[in-house]
Amino acid sequence: MFYKDLLKGILLIFGTLCIAGVIFLMYLNIDLSTNSELAGNVLHLDIINTQNHLVNLAIFTNSQEIEAAILKPKAEQKFTINLEKGKNLVEIKSGASVKYSKEIEISDTAGESNLNFNIGYNKEIKLNTPAEIVLSVCNSGADTSLTTEVYINRAYTIDNSEKTKQVSTNSCSDFPFIINPLIEGKQKIGFHIYNNSNNINEEISFDLEINRWLYGWTKCN
Repeated sequence: MFYKDLLKGILLIFGTLCIAGVIFLMYLNIDLSTNSELAGNVLHLDIINTQNHLVNLAIFTNSQEIEAAILKPKAEQKFTINLEKGKNLVEIKSGASVKYSKEIEISDTAGESNLNFNIGYNKEIKLNTPAEIVLSVCNSGADTSLTTEVYINRAYTIDNSEKTKQVSTNSCSDFPFIINPLIEGKQKIGFHIYNNSNNINEEISFDLEINRWLYGWTKCN
């Protein structure tokens, strides 16, 4: 009888330890809260450390580590992950434990731009004479706010190198700039068009003809 009671006691203790171990492992495995949002071919991750201890984490795509961070207790950090066409296995790991796993397939059309650009300017801009350059942005997608900037170039100076406007769906908006040409001949003017919140990041350039004579207005595609 004594041995039976002893065996029951040992089994009870062992069972209690097993249950406690499972609960402890579950506790360790929920120390990260992850929200994700896919925009085109870009995955936005919002990761929160829900625990009262530091958490080391690493983000992998297709088994390749692309980001690493240490989150303080209750801290939050956002990550932006560029995904390739085809299947992407995104994982968040802390040590050997996988905290988040998601397979995302990016189609061939994901990330394609809904924007088209034209530039209006004098065909031959006069040297050392301020001239207007107008970048026209046409949008076939949803309404969006766009910022355009002109890249610095030693061939000319710009009055205001950055402008922001709302571009409605299926419409165009003009972004005018005043340049002062400093070097004669064919020169490039480069634009950066972006909206970080909507994952828009475009670059485009056009040739300018800077001369000592001024001719008519033209528009290039």
